[in-house]
Amino acid sequence: MCRSNAGDARLRFDKWAGSFGGPIRKNKLFFFLDTKGIRLLIPQNYQVEIPSPQIEAATLAKIDSIIGSTGRLTSASVA
Repeated sequence: MCRSNAGDARLRFDKWAGSFGGPIRKNKLFFFLDTKGIRLLIPQNYQVEIPSPQIEAATLAKIDSIIGSTGRLTSASVA
């Protein structure tokens, strides 16, 4: 299982397993009990750059000039 909370900058992995058994018939059948587990906490850091409003406007204007009013690429806009 992998979990991460929005306020927690760690990635957490939990792996657990178990089994059981022991002697049922003398020297014939057996049962046993066993559990194993591992928990990993991995620190996560992310750096995100948000474009300025000017860059967003320039990008949208460029896309609009390439696509045009039809919403489709034309051979003239590709060249």
